[in-house]
Order: sequence, then C-alpha cells, then structure tokens
Amino acid sequence: MDIVFLLILALFPGIVLLYIILFMDRNEKEPLGLVLTTMLLGALSLIPTAILEKALGALPIYGGGIISKAIMISFVQVAWVEELAKLTAVFIVAWRNKNFNEENDGIVYMGASALGFAMLENVFYVLSYGFSVGIMRSITAMPLHCFTGVLMGYYVGRAKFAATGNERKRNLLKGFFLAYFLHGLYDALIFTQTPAALLILPIVVGVAVFGVKLMKKGRALSIARAAETTTPAPAPVEDTSVQQELLLRIDPKKQLWKLIMGRALLIVSGLFWALLLLGVAGDTQKFKSEVLEVILGGILLSFIPIVIGLILEISYRRKKKLFKKLTASQQTMILAFPPGETFH
Repeated sequence: MDIVFLLILALFPGIVLLYIILFMDRNEKEPLGLVLTTMLLGALSLIPTAILEKALGALPIYGGGIISKAIMISFVQVAWVEELAKLTAVFIVAWRNKNFNEENDGIVYMGASALGFAMLENVFYVLSYGFSVGIMRSITAMPLHCFTGVLMGYYVGRAKFAATGNERKRNLLKGFFLAYFLHGLYDALIFTQTPAALLILPIVVGVAVFGVKLMKKGRALSIARAAETTTPAPAPVEDTSVQQELLLRIDPKKQLWKLIMGRALLIVSGLFWALLLLGVAGDTQKFKSEVLEVILGGILLSFIPIVIGLILEISYRRKKKLFKKLTASQQTMILAFPPGETFH
C-alpha cells in the first residue's frame, strides 16, 4: 500500500502538468497516442542519460570548493545531458511526423518528453527516499523539468517552421541553451547544500510563469498559421472590427475558468493551512519538536498552488478591467458617431 501511495505521489504532478499543456493546445489537438509515445521515449531516455552522467562523473574536474564543485556537476555532468535526452526523444518520435504541423506542437511534444523523463526519475527518487522527498520534488523538480521542456519546445516549434536553415539552427540552439542554463542553475543551487538552495523556489515560479507566457505565444502562432492556411488574404478591417474581436477574446465570461480555478486553489490552500495550524495547536506536545519542519512542509506544499491561484486571479481581474475599458470606449464612439451618419 505504501508503494502504491508513493507511486501516485511520484506520478500525479506530472499527469496534472501534462493536462495543463494539452488544455492549452486547444487550436488543434495532438493525437494522444503520439503524445504518450513521446512521453514514453522521454522516460526511457533516462537510461542512456544515467550511463552518460556516470561516465562524466569520472572526469577529474570536480574538485575545489562547494560552490565550484556544484557548478561543475550541474553544468558539465547533469543539465546538458538531460536536456539533450529530452530533445532527442522529440526528434526521434515527433519531429518528422505529419501531426507536427504548427508551432505550438513543439511545446506539446517537448513538454511530454520532459514530463516522461521527470516522472520516471521521480519514481526512483520517491521509492528510494520516501514521502518528504516526493513532496519536495513535486513542487520543484517536476515543474522545473516540465517548463524547461516548454521553453525549449517553443523554440523547437519556431525552428520547425523557420524560413531558413540558419534560422532553424538559431531557434534550436536558443531553446536548448535557455533550458540548459535554467536547469543547470537549479541543480547548482541544490548541490551547494547551503541556504542558497532555497532560491530554487523563486526560480521554479519564474520558469513556470515564463513557460505559461510562451505557451500562450505558441498557441497564438498556431492560430495565426491556421488562419493563413484556411482563409484567403484578409481584407483591411476597420478599427471597430479589431476592437470587437479583442472584446470577444477578453470577455470575462470566457475568462471565468481562471477565476474559478484560481479561487479554488486559494480556498483549498487556505483550508489546508487552517487544518494544519489547528492540528499543531491542538496537539502541541506531539509537534513540539517538529513545529518548524511542519510549517516548512506546509509552505513547500502550498507555495505553488497559492502562486498559481494568485496569477490566475490577477489575470482575470486585468482582463475584466480591460474589457470594461474597451466597452466604455466603444460606447463613447457609438454615441459620438452614430451608425449611418455621414461626416464632412
């Protein structure tokens, strides 16, 4: 039973993150079989990765102080190998597949490969080190792997449809080195085994926020590509038409999922903290020697849900405010220039 619970703990965050990636890919859904195949190969790439990392670990270059050693291990032995393994899985399975037909597909397939890798790695860590490590990795390592995959995937998608070979290479290198640097920085902070390791939390949040923005950009590129291939060259449109289209896109009714999901996360996090504090207060003798650890565990467990909830809440409020502003502007224009009236 304990093993089943630990396996759920190891795999569940990856399933949630995959759902988010697929949910964002609403323009043209990718075949689930191809996504899962890419995910599986990403997981299996952990085997050659472990072998290569072991071989690189034998190099006589990891001496010196704690910080220099952490940097060398992160950037020479680990980060580039793992990011290259994820990218290779996408090249083998999806790159030449006919379903890879828009920019956002790069995000979907790279995200799937990265999550496959991270989930299998998570299984080994959780089964070896237990519940606390599983919780920690669920809110740090898993999102880090996922969103560095998303970042690289954005540029992989751009590379796939680049106009020239040089542009393709630039996009691939840009995506790879961005993911490599962020992954290496994350690992280096952990390997120092100092309080500096706490900096991984804002790094993971920053990478996740940046990743979500690129997911939106990728989707916009895909929508634009679909419009180009399915409709003739658009005729010039009036500003009012553009404004009307923008109003439809940011209509609060269409953004309601952000409000619901964001507040649900915040409410659940609030209930979690209420129960946690009541439990500690109600049995102080039991938790007397572990109060700090319990509080730290609570922070780690609720940190990502609270941040995501706040981001969704703020995004909804901003869109709602912009919608009201544009609606008021449109009403002013209608009053100032009634339809059908001619001005000279």
